[in-house]
Amino acid sequence: MNADQTPPSRRTSRRRFLQTAGAGLVLAGTPSLARATESQVVFFDDFTSAATIDVGATDAPGYNWYPRKWFRTTATRPENISVSDSVLTLGGNGGESDLTRLSTAIAVDTSPYARGTVFHGGYFEARIAFDHAERPPTAGANPAFWSMAIEHVAHQYVGTFYTQWPGQAAGYSHYIELDFMEHFSDPRQSYVCTVHDWSGPYATPPGSDDDPFWWYDIANGNNIVQVGPVDWSEFHTYSCYWAPQNGSTPGHVQWFFDGLAGPTTNVYWAGPIGAPPLPGQAPEPGTPAHTSFTPDTPAEADRTFAILDQQRIALTLTTDPGFPMYVDWVRVSDSTVEVL
Repeated sequence: MNADQTPPSRRTSRRRFLQTAGAGLVLAGTPSLARATESQVVFFDDFTSAATIDVGATDAPGYNWYPRKWFRTTATRPENISVSDSVLTLGGNGGESDLTRLSTAIAVDTSPYARGTVFHGGYFEARIAFDHAERPPTAGANPAFWSMAIEHVAHQYVGTFYTQWPGQAAGYSHYIELDFMEHFSDPRQSYVCTVHDWSGPYATPPGSDDDPFWWYDIANGNNIVQVGPVDWSEFHTYSCYWAPQNGSTPGHVQWFFDGLAGPTTNVYWAGPIGAPPLPGQAPEPGTPAHTSFTPDTPAEADRTFAILDQQRIALTLTTDPGFPMYVDWVRVSDSTVEVL
């Protein structure tokens, strides 16, 4: 950690958090932070030491966090990973050409082609701080807490073996990305939370000279969380609740900020998935073709986003190598957990 990268006080913020958790508006039928602390916690890391992190990028089993980068053979540099006063500092020392990252699971070149901890359903939380004053002008990314289907992360070694869309041509993939928090490059009073339904072959569309990519990306349009005046250099808790579809009851995700849930941060789905095209999908492929689809009530639930219930997610913390992000803790409750 550089001398000017002093993380916020974890001890003070932790006490204040425990005194106020669950005190804000929570919609009926959805969890609050208070409920999460009373539920079954299945994964928790408050970074009392770096022992839970595979800092040396050995890819060995037994760690909570791995620096190996998804879809690459490189890893986050050790100097961009540090733990002090029970706060993880990720990034800040540069020296990398892409995202600085720690993930709960990564791809490996032996069966089952993934290592780490993955999740299905549940309540996902992280308490994070950062200071825009520490963002270098050349930064190409900002602090984020998100997830990807491990079935897709393993693509590096198995192609679309785990994500092949049944009934489609070989190589036609279908997978989910669930973003809990992505920040902007300036200190505005909002952040982004998105569920992406990705599909298609990894290819250049016909008649295009673009680089190859997955052809279709359908995302919820209600993905901007307005939080009002806030000091991002203080710790804040970002949460997401994923309830898989249960019979005729649609599946559901909802996002929370410091325990507060808003009426516009909901997305619903209802399978079976069937065949493409999905509701909201672009009529023509792109690299990718970005479109939005926002079923924010149970009555609007459709096949789009239902692939989430068929996959398991790996969590990841990312930032620009030169832009430090401070993480107090990460917690998962009421989730089906698998250690690979």
